[in-house]
Amino acid sequence: MPKKKDKLKNMTEEERVEYLHQKQLEEEEILKNQERALLDFLKEKVIREEKCSKLNTLKLQEKWRMILRGVKTDGLRQEIEVVKQKFERVVDNKGAILQALSEELLEAEEQYMMAHRSHLCELDKLYDLQKRRLNALDKDFDDQLEHLQSDYQLERNSMEDKHKKQQQYWHEVMYAMQLRQEERVEAKKKEYQSSMDEIKNKQMDSKHALKDQKNEEFQALVSVFNHGKEEYRRLTEDKKSNYENLKSQDILNSEKINKQMKTIQRFQDNINSIRGTMDVNSKEHKTESSAMRENKEMVVSSLRDLKSYLGRERERERKDLMKLTMQTSRSAKRLRELKDKGGKVLRLSEICRKKETEEEKVLPFYQSSLTQEEEAAIKSLTEQQPREELSKVLEDYKAMENFWKRVNKVTLDVHALEKEKEKLSIQNHKLRTMLKQYLEGISVSDDVMSRANPLMQCMTSPLTYQGPMLGDKRRLPAPITVVEAAHVVKNTI
Repeated sequence: MPKKKDKLKNMTEEERVEYLHQKQLEEEEILKNQERALLDFLKEKVIREEKCSKLNTLKLQEKWRMILRGVKTDGLRQEIEVVKQKFERVVDNKGAILQALSEELLEAEEQYMMAHRSHLCELDKLYDLQKRRLNALDKDFDDQLEHLQSDYQLERNSMEDKHKKQQQYWHEVMYAMQLRQEERVEAKKKEYQSSMDEIKNKQMDSKHALKDQKNEEFQALVSVFNHGKEEYRRLTEDKKSNYENLKSQDILNSEKINKQMKTIQRFQDNINSIRGTMDVNSKEHKTESSAMRENKEMVVSSLRDLKSYLGRERERERKDLMKLTMQTSRSAKRLRELKDKGGKVLRLSEICRKKETEEEKVLPFYQSSLTQEEEAAIKSLTEQQPREELSKVLEDYKAMENFWKRVNKVTLDVHALEKEKEKLSIQNHKLRTMLKQYLEGISVSDDVMSRANPLMQCMTSPLTYQGPMLGDKRRLPAPITVVEAAHVVKNTI
């Protein structure tokens, strides 16, 4: 410790902080390693404990299974014995029933064959009726589909022809307008070119005339100049002759400049008039172009409206065709469902025929419980002309009357069996209660002794009963209380 303190004293503040920080990090690393080793040890211990617990659980389950198998085996053996005895009793009862039924079967065979033949005839009639109805519906559907397809095709062909004619007409109109516009543009170009050529020719003529005039003037000026020069030379000195010459030249040049300015002004006026003509022509061309553009826009707008109308009609026809297709698919699906339902009904009828009792095979349709007067009243009502739509529909299903009779009979049998089952369940509960009370009466336990027991009821002892005293102070014999066992069982259970 002194060395350590001396070492810390010899260090600077920064070295001391760094040394303490390094030491703290080393201690934290040692603690982390210890915690990690402890955590690994605990994990291994938990894994070993889980393995041991799983092994012990499997052993306990195996032992319990062996015990439960033994208990279940004994219970099953007892149940098998009970079921065997019950089966033997049922076999004996069934043998007696079969013997009685075999005797009745010979007598009912002829009646069964007659009823079976009549039943098959009714089924054939019902099948033919349903087949005719389905054929009629199928034919009606095919006729309607063919009629709709023909109408759709005719309307489509007429609309396509109309569209082609209108399209051809508008193409011809556009072509004629284009030709007319080209002709007008060509005429304007020719007119403009002719006016330009005429103006050029006029300018060339005026230019040549001006040139000839200038040449003549120049010749005249030259002769005058020569004559003046000679005169100047003759009359004046050299400087004067030069002055006069320059002066005359200046005058000529000024006149020439004025004339050239006039010519330029005239040319400028011609150019302005030509520009005005060109502006007028361009305005007329713009007006005609705008009119033609408006006509073109009107044609394009009408064509666009026609295309939108055709698109809407095509979309409506597509929707109608889709709707017709969906209705067709639904009809086909409905027919398939009816077919499957009919097949299911026939299969169920075969299964029900196998499950029929002997009485149902002999008499498939139960006899009506109505009196003759009630049957006559019902017959008179059925013979009347139906007024409501539901009554008219029921007339079409009159052949199903015997079928609904059997359905109602089966429904009544089901309700009767449910009532019988409920009655037997109540009786079974009572019997179980009586058996439980009987077993509690013959057994001795704390639970049984704490409740009322019919076998341990105490009656009033005859020895403790004091009868009425007579005048001679003799006692009458004590009455003996007698309770029947049936009364006791009835009141206690």
